[in-house]
Amino acid sequence: MANILQRNMSKIIVAAVAAALAMGCIMLGQPVFATCPPPYMVNNQPYATYDYNGNQLAGGGRTNVWDSQNRLFSCTYDNVTSAFAYGADGLRRSMTVGNNPTVHYALDGQNVVQEGHLDQGDFVTDVTYLLGPRGIEYRKDTSGVSWYLYDGLGSVVAEVDEAGIVTATRKYDVYGGLRDSTGTGGDQKFCGSLGHAQEDSTGPTGSGLIYMRARWMDPVTGRFVSEDPAYDGLNWYAYCGNNPVNLFDMDGNKSAAGTINRGLEVMEPASRAVLLYGLGSVMKMNGMRNISQGMGLMMEGFVTRLASNALWVDPFGTGGAAAESAGIMMEAMGGIQAKSGVGVWLTGVMMQQAAKYIDGLGNDVDDLFSGLWHHVVNPVF
Repeated sequence: MANILQRNMSKIIVAAVAAALAMGCIMLGQPVFATCPPPYMVNNQPYATYDYNGNQLAGGGRTNVWDSQNRLFSCTYDNVTSAFAYGADGLRRSMTVGNNPTVHYALDGQNVVQEGHLDQGDFVTDVTYLLGPRGIEYRKDTSGVSWYLYDGLGSVVAEVDEAGIVTATRKYDVYGGLRDSTGTGGDQKFCGSLGHAQEDSTGPTGSGLIYMRARWMDPVTGRFVSEDPAYDGLNWYAYCGNNPVNLFDMDGNKSAAGTINRGLEVMEPASRAVLLYGLGSVMKMNGMRNISQGMGLMMEGFVTRLASNALWVDPFGTGGAAAESAGIMMEAMGGIQAKSGVGVWLTGVMMQQAAKYIDGLGNDVDDLFSGLWHHVVNPVF
């Protein structure tokens, strides 16, 4: 029976592979039953086509080329090719537009802090960005300093020079397409406080692709031009679950709630680490206090039980019984409080250790706290 099943299963697998090959839908690293992604339709017309990895090959007048890591290697629009190079961490390190000099990026964590060019192998700074609690506070180049003014989602709505004069203004649609603007300004536009840059060379004016670290987003369609590497949800292309008014995407991998002050989400790594370490210290102190109080309560319960022996001389024994019951209850409550204190203290220790390894905006502090709770606190209880 087993041999019959084995032979039939082999036939089924061979047939499935043959069918997939006939359809032209099989490639290394992909499931046998993977299908060719269909063209994306806009107004019942094909807008974009994709390769077997889900990367957009053509769309919106662009022709895209992808590397082996599913990163956008080059984008050609209006006969101008923009080429990109990435580091081992997947973050963009340089961009070359047409025959223009290559722009190189210096990063702090995941944020660009300097743009420049190479002069005989040496990095020469052309643009400097000041990072603050909101993200990018200002851009400094050869023309001077431009301070960024943000809306509630973190999009740059205006730029102001050192004299307080507005030099550029912008208005966007919900997915970052430029509706109206004055002046020129920098590349940071839609959700610019996160460091997202819109490259005008990759599309029509105001509708170029927006670089969001892990992926690029097309503001015309409100979709990423490649699949979600985390395969989160059912739609691996939709930006922020099609809710761009209330959500933003930090790095092309995960959406979060958008507010004027993003707190932990946009703080520099060092600031986040210091805050997390401080919270860990508070947790440790609270844990030690609970341990101390719990041990004290246990001791008090033990003494009460010892004292209950003297009360058993009562002919009816009610006084001794009540005292012993009270002592047992106190010991039990003290034990619970002490165990709780141990859990809180261990959580503080783990938070302090985790603070030493925070390395940029890609970390999710909520996930970190969730992991600490499930792996440290719960086992204690």
